[in-house]
Amino acid sequence: MRLTIFTFACLTFACLTFVLPGRADEGMFTLTGVESMPLRDLKAAGAEIRGSEIIKLSKAVVQVAGGGSGSFVSESGLVVTNHHVAYRCLAALDAMDEHKGILESGFVAHARGEELPCPGYYLLLLEETRNVTPQVRKASVGLPDYHARFEAERLAKEALVAECQADGRFVCEASSLDGGVIENISVYTRLLDVRLVYAPEKDIGKYGGDIDNWMYPRHTGDYSFLRAYVAPDGKAGAYDSANIAYEPEASLRISELGVGDGDFVMVMGYPGRTKRFTTASGTSFYLEESVPAALETYGPMLKLLEGLAGAYVDVERRYAGLIAGLNNATKYYGESQAGLVAAGLVERKVKETEELRSTLKGEERQALDDALSAIDSLYTEYRSYHRLFYVLGRMTSLGSNSLAMAHTLHKWSVEKQKPEADRKEDRYKEKNVYALYEKSNRLELTVDFRAEVAILTYYLRILSGLSGSYRASCLPDLLTETDALLAGLAKETMRCAR
Repeated sequence: MRLTIFTFACLTFACLTFVLPGRADEGMFTLTGVESMPLRDLKAAGAEIRGSEIIKLSKAVVQVAGGGSGSFVSESGLVVTNHHVAYRCLAALDAMDEHKGILESGFVAHARGEELPCPGYYLLLLEETRNVTPQVRKASVGLPDYHARFEAERLAKEALVAECQADGRFVCEASSLDGGVIENISVYTRLLDVRLVYAPEKDIGKYGGDIDNWMYPRHTGDYSFLRAYVAPDGKAGAYDSANIAYEPEASLRISELGVGDGDFVMVMGYPGRTKRFTTASGTSFYLEESVPAALETYGPMLKLLEGLAGAYVDVERRYAGLIAGLNNATKYYGESQAGLVAAGLVERKVKETEELRSTLKGEERQALDDALSAIDSLYTEYRSYHRLFYVLGRMTSLGSNSLAMAHTLHKWSVEKQKPEADRKEDRYKEKNVYALYEKSNRLELTVDFRAEVAILTYYLRILSGLSGSYRASCLPDLLTETDALLAGLAKETMRCAR
């Protein structure tokens, strides 16, 4: 079967590649307006829809829970998304006694009043993308060095974001396209009342586990339905039983006919960012340092948690989302490493660099050589402390929910003292403080003492195995203080891990 496929990204820095029989175009087509679309290529590929209609339909596409894609498929706020995107909602609900078993058995709401609020879930609806490159560049004119220019442009973007969301109607984010060639402000409506309508049982939603994950074709019922709600006056707000279903500007219809031979297919959504312009040294670093660090961290932790989940029901319920994420990540990194090495990606990058150099002469070639040399030196230095940096970052963000919360509370206490413009991470800005309260309110439902101790022990053992000048200097004291607790639980932890 021959498919003609185009991929559109509703956000910047997004690009997908489809490898299917027949003709497939790949690239970055951002839906900032009709002028941004390759209309001639679309028409040649068989598209009968006009550019203005595509822009209208893009209003049906939403970002789910900070990363996944979904689409409105009714005029009453019904959203179809992936089962794996809704999985954290299911896992969070399953941790509650009143919804115990929902992760395994699935869920269906037979009436609006039966739909279940998804803890921590929200939808982002893209209202507008503003190209602010001229305003951002103006802020750095005449500044002497890179760091000064970077900070000036960062502050300019902070000011533009603050102006954008001043009236409280929208949430705005600054983003860079092609490494800063284009600077955009994305304007969103954020809907905080998101409810579960339908999810298949786990044996359908995760059929076959991760055996064929990140592969094509994949055989699994990877779909679920959510619904968005707003206050009776139409304003976005937190869950309230009096809220009404959101009425989107556009919604998609699900075809019962399926896809036929030669049909034009267009995909709109929020795909992950790519690194196609990474240098040869950056590619080598990724394959030799980043991927091994991930696999060597995630793999043993996954085995540890699966052992604990098999021994304790509470661990199985409360860490189901984490276990699913670790399975997903280990499969991704393992497959991508094997594929990129087999494709000779580093060698291809070296060849591309040489081809680029051959097109340059004199000062231009020397400027390229100087830039590449500086980048190579940075990667060489980064190798010396990357593993410590990586493990410490994961300790406070992946695995131990109690440690992550402690770190978040401490960081908030520090960032809270700064002006908004000086808070360099979006999650520590006032527009996102609701997420802190939401997570802290349900912390007890997301932790198990045995698992938390086992995960902390695991990370400390990794750190204790590091050597050299970049080893964590506080580790000996930390291990001494926790030795009695860790020793007391060691036998049980190891038994469960097996």
